[in-house]
Amino acid sequence: MSYTLRICAQDLLINAYEAYPETSIKALGQAVNRHLTEVGQHDWRLQEACLFAVSSLGNRVAKTSLKNPAPGEVFDIHGFVQVFAPCPINFSFLATLF
Repeated sequence: MSYTLRICAQDLLINAYEAYPETSIKALGQAVNRHLTEVGQHDWRLQEACLFAVSSLGNRVAKTSLKNPAPGEVFDIHGFVQVFAPCPINFSFLATLF
């Protein structure tokens, strides 16, 4: 297995989260929101990059989002998912996972 740019980026995201959980999730949310504006919603490369970044942190994003749900403080996982799955989704099951 080779060490690709994608793997390097994933390692960076995980290491940043482990050192600064709240700050890194907030920064991730700001970056994703900035990239998924009207222009970004039609660019598959930006969408893929955002999906990769969020999925790299997996449950860490959901745990942090549920722990401190104050607006602007953490990543808005509900809004993020609705960009990619605009149909109504019941997120109440997330509370049972943590």
